[in-house]
Amino acid sequence: MMKNILTQKIRKGLPVYGGFVSELVTPEMATLLEAAGYDFVIFDGEHGVYDLQKIREVLPGFRGETCTPLVRIPLNRVDLMQQTLDLGAGGIMVPGVESPEDIVAAVSAVRFPPQGTRGLSLSRPHTCFKSVPRDTFLLEANANTLLIIQVESRKALSCLDALLEVPGFDMVFIGCADLSLSLNIENSFSGPLLETVRETVMKIHQKGVPVGINAHDPAIVHELQTRGVSFFSLSTDTRAFLNGLRLPLAALDVAR
Repeated sequence: MMKNILTQKIRKGLPVYGGFVSELVTPEMATLLEAAGYDFVIFDGEHGVYDLQKIREVLPGFRGETCTPLVRIPLNRVDLMQQTLDLGAGGIMVPGVESPEDIVAAVSAVRFPPQGTRGLSLSRPHTCFKSVPRDTFLLEANANTLLIIQVESRKALSCLDALLEVPGFDMVFIGCADLSLSLNIENSFSGPLLETVRETVMKIHQKGVPVGINAHDPAIVHELQTRGVSFFSLSTDTRAFLNGLRLPLAALDVAR
């Protein structure tokens, strides 16, 4: 099984940085992200192009180096989680979690027995098609596979305490865009969203659960890090690509 350095860092409380990739697909994605110094990447199957075939095209480049590939699946479904993990993803992000039952279902799908009910298929991409000792693989997979749940609605906030009591997941990721939509507030850290995030982070951190979030402003990153957030998505592929394309025009003072 490929190593998951990301899981080790998170459990030590170390800050980790990465981003979402939703549109760009290249077999060299791993090399690019390694060169950029990212700890992780989240391939977006909820809002992006990353279905199972696209995931299959990019994951082979990630083989135990410093950047860990994660996948945000579109729905909390057993088949999507199992096939994604069999392809070699280091972890799963589950969007739209709103009840303890949602988490129980995700844990069951991601963990092998006795923690869950994930089906076993060896000599697949997740083992580099090698024959591996079954019991060792089961232990390592359960220990290393990252399961992230997304809290991103008024309903999720209302039952946050109950969500945090469910065992078996590794992190809560606060989805600010959908959360702001659900609360009918602006998706900006200059408004009431920031106070909501602060309160939510405090509750999660008090339970000893790692917290992740999207944050593009360095000042916000530094503040939330002091409050206990350790997992930061700093950008997206489209944002980074467009910013890079604009730099030469800006240097020439060309207005567009």
